[in-house]
Amino acid sequence: MIKSDTGVTSEIGCNDWKNLTAHLRIHEMSKTHILYYTSWQEMVIRLKLNQTIDSYNQQIINSESKRWRVVLVRLCAILRCMAAQNLAFRGTSSVIYSPHNGNFLKLIECFSLFDNVLKNHLEKIKNKEQHVHYLGPQIQNELISLMSEKVKSNILTMIKDVKYYSIILDCTPDCSHREQMSIMLRFVSTTTGNVHEHFIGFIEVFVKTGAGLSERIIKELMDLEININDMRGQSYDNGSNMRGKQNGVQKRILNINPRAFYVPCNSHSLNLVINDAAKCNVDAISFFGIVQKLYVFFSASTDRRKILVQYLPKLTLKRVCDTRWESRIDAIRPIRYQFGEIYDALLHIKEDTNLIGSHGLQTKSDACALLKNICDFKFVSSVIVWYDILSAVNPIS
Repeated sequence: MIKSDTGVTSEIGCNDWKNLTAHLRIHEMSKTHILYYTSWQEMVIRLKLNQTIDSYNQQIINSESKRWRVVLVRLCAILRCMAAQNLAFRGTSSVIYSPHNGNFLKLIECFSLFDNVLKNHLEKIKNKEQHVHYLGPQIQNELISLMSEKVKSNILTMIKDVKYYSIILDCTPDCSHREQMSIMLRFVSTTTGNVHEHFIGFIEVFVKTGAGLSERIIKELMDLEININDMRGQSYDNGSNMRGKQNGVQKRILNINPRAFYVPCNSHSLNLVINDAAKCNVDAISFFGIVQKLYVFFSASTDRRKILVQYLPKLTLKRVCDTRWESRIDAIRPIRYQFGEIYDALLHIKEDTNLIGSHGLQTKSDACALLKNICDFKFVSSVIVWYDILSAVNPIS
């Protein structure tokens, strides 16, 4: 840098025009002028060679930006792959090269064995040459959110291009017991004619009435900048708050847009038909009651559970769920294919001489009763019939 001159000429100037030549000759021979002239010529040369301090600093900045860009490209590729495979990201530790630090960090460690960019990046972190590493939980969440918004933006762009769409909703509590509503948008491509169905996201709901849910849906569509008047279909389950003819969600949406026709969920409808049909038959109720008793009998005691595992090493008994019929085929399958092994396990408990006292005798009595139940011809035939029925129905329900 050229310093500012503090000499007399630079401060007050010169107005002695008669002796100006002499003043200029003295100035040209001064140390200050020679120093500044040399610095100026040096700067000219550096500018031509692009070797100024500013240029050097900019080169360092550009080099660092390029390095971080290639690092982030690799991190985003790993994140995208893990998200597509629905893999968990984090473990109990967030330190690189430590055990149980999660799938994300472990994949980075693995890729660093073959990729010099990640290898150098991890070496800098390990040697404490840099404190910013972009591997922590916060940056993971930020990158996932950015990718999510980009995907959602592309989906919404496609929907706005085709204009008309249908909406599919369902509500279920998550592991923290908060009610989550999943939103799906369905539309037909005007270029290919293919039907597209895309998941938009989860929305926490606090009011599960028809009015509360419909208001939440309308607000979400407004936030997504999707016109509710372009909706041509709505599909929910058969809950009264969804399908109600007076105050259900479908009716409230129809009041706003009469062309948003309601189609109940076929799988849920089929599930209700099978459920109601089974409840109308005493034999069916008795059959599934015995299946549930088998599960309860062996799962209520660790000792009985061990005996069951000895005879059923591959398949284990499942409980019967009242609302999810897909669970019933899982409950029947072990009985269908390992009936003899279950019989042997019950017989083992019935004839166990170590079971004494009131509790032991009660256990042997329960095993004896279950043996009689499962050996009944009606139960055996019900196992075959119900397994065949549910095998055909389960894939579409």
